Amino acid sequence: MFGILITSFFASKERAKTLFQLTVPIVIAGIVSSGVIYFAQTGTVATEDYSELVSCLNENDVTYYKSKTCGNCRRQEALLGEAYKELNSVECHPEGENSQAELCLQKNISKTPSFVIENNGVEIKRVIGLQKIEALAEFGGCSNTIK
Repeated sequence: MFGILITSFFASKERAKTLFQLTVPIVIAGIVSSGVIYFAQTGTVATEDYSELVSCLNENDVTYYKSKTCGNCRRQEALLGEAYKELNSVECHPEGENSQAELCLQKNISKTPSFVIENNGVEIKRVIGLQKIEALAEFGGCSNTIK
């Protein structure tokens, strides 16, 4: 696209000033939009060690249902940092590693990420979607593990 822009710029020298005035704001808006999207996608990373939180969630029977194609699942994992690897989790995508798609269907997991608390196979409560650390800690009864 940039090549077409340059070619058309030089091909219409008599309109070059007008064309330049029209294209510069578009190019600047494109660069700004790209930057905003990039930082929105990568700006949520763990700044603390949430191992204690993950241990508490596991102890309180919280199960994390995820999918390999879920963007919010990747964001959730980025929020938890390396600690997410220890979280009790179930892969719901049929092509995911260690997939348990049938279990997800049995548990009526329609969206990921989903966090479910069960006691002896009976669901107590569930939250769906990307969760802030504080909300996840409160959901799992682990508010005392975060600072």
